[in-house]
Amino acid sequence: MDLKKIDQIIKSNAEKVSLFSQRPLWLKDSLLREKYLDFLEPHGDSYHSDLCPLFSFEIDNIGIIDYFSIVSMRDGVYPLLRFFSLNPLPNDSDCFIIVDDSLAPLVPVTWLDKTLYRRLVFKGEKKICENLMLCLHGDFFSTPLDLLEEELEKMLLMADRLKQVFGFLYFPVPLGEERLALYKSCSEKITMLIAKVVRKFNIEFTMCDFSELIGLQASKIHYHFFNPLKFYVSDSYLDHYFFQKGATPLSLHSLVGDGIYVPVSHQHGFEIYAKKNEMTLPPFEINKIMNVQNLEQYKSGNFEDIFLTTEGFKDWAFDEACRLKKLDC
Repeated sequence: MDLKKIDQIIKSNAEKVSLFSQRPLWLKDSLLREKYLDFLEPHGDSYHSDLCPLFSFEIDNIGIIDYFSIVSMRDGVYPLLRFFSLNPLPNDSDCFIIVDDSLAPLVPVTWLDKTLYRRLVFKGEKKICENLMLCLHGDFFSTPLDLLEEELEKMLLMADRLKQVFGFLYFPVPLGEERLALYKSCSEKITMLIAKVVRKFNIEFTMCDFSELIGLQASKIHYHFFNPLKFYVSDSYLDHYFFQKGATPLSLHSLVGDGIYVPVSHQHGFEIYAKKNEMTLPPFEINKIMNVQNLEQYKSGNFEDIFLTTEGFKDWAFDEACRLKKLDC
């Protein structure tokens, strides 16, 4: 697909953005949606974009996307694999989905002609700052400890002028299949490991809460969302919040020019492009792992029994996320 066609698709969606912003008109209330948006808060908070960003678990019927020309899937590996498992074939509408370009190998061959890709790009002034705001999601699937230590050391070696790191670790509401004690243990282990690595570089380390986080003068800090596996989310609200406020990323794509640029703020936006990717998962491999009992739990209406998938599917998705990370290295 050429750039002219992509530009036409994006422009045709502009008149539908106002409808997208009025979600109660077309989006049904869902316990599944409520539960997982709470779990992903604040990374899953909504933001405005002409690309119509949402998570696939927010919709219970693929036909809903027919209202729009494009829908940008904010999914990480786990919910995206679930989406393709439930929808091995695209519907007959003209709607295209947009996925994070790092997740391209997960797109089944049946969806290639209906999929565009996005990369987050920074157009603002790239300043060298002495302070870093490091955001993490306190869940072992999002923040494996072995990856945390390895990636954090690489990051600090690149940022040699840092004097202080502010850590914001969001402690998510347990989904129910894990004990609260496990989450507390996760939070403590992540915090201790960050402190150990940061102090090894003679950098001051301070944990802060959300009110302190948004109180920082963004224009004088580097911002980084530590999300190496992109397990739950590939498009975080906090990225847009801090870049809009003037924060500088430690590392982020500059405009490449091989796609259509769609701004989110004067500082940053997305570059949208199309590509054919050879490393795809055949739909049948995804489908045979999906356990339909999960859908029965969803229909039961019991909040504590509602999960995106079975534990076996979640473990498989984690293995796929680790595989993608290795491919990206």
